[in-house]
Amino acid sequence: MREKAEQISSLLRYINKKMQRHVMEQVQDLNLTAPQIMVLRHVGREPGLSLSALSEELGLATSTVCGIVDRLERAGFLTRDSDPEDRRRIRLYLTPKTVALRDRVPALTANFLAGLLAGSPDTEINRILEALRTLATLIEGQPAREEEGK
Repeated sequence: MREKAEQISSLLRYINKKMQRHVMEQVQDLNLTAPQIMVLRHVGREPGLSLSALSEELGLATSTVCGIVDRLERAGFLTRDSDPEDRRRIRLYLTPKTVALRDRVPALTANFLAGLLAGSPDTEINRILEALRTLATLIEGQPAREEEGK
């Protein structure tokens, strides 16, 4: 079982790497790094996210994420606003310039996959979907473990 789990893990990393590389090639004109795109995705999904919550979601040190956010803010992709309930807490938001990008990146990934799957029969695509849904369900059912984030 462990050998198959390692194969699945390796394939998922490979697929993720290829998809990230494709997206990076498509947005290279924006001069964004992969970690910066990850930050923008998270903030786009949850406007007003705090720096500490973002760090936790990304599994990175707050100081690392702060540096990424600093660069994104200077480039005009993010804004920081004080939380009206707690002025010590900073909330992150996409700028209008970035909202257009937020819609562009998922479309790039979907178009990339659609191109790859274009010649595949529906039965094969449905098997892939079912396997991925099964894996997602198994992962979702597992309790989070503290040591995974360290």
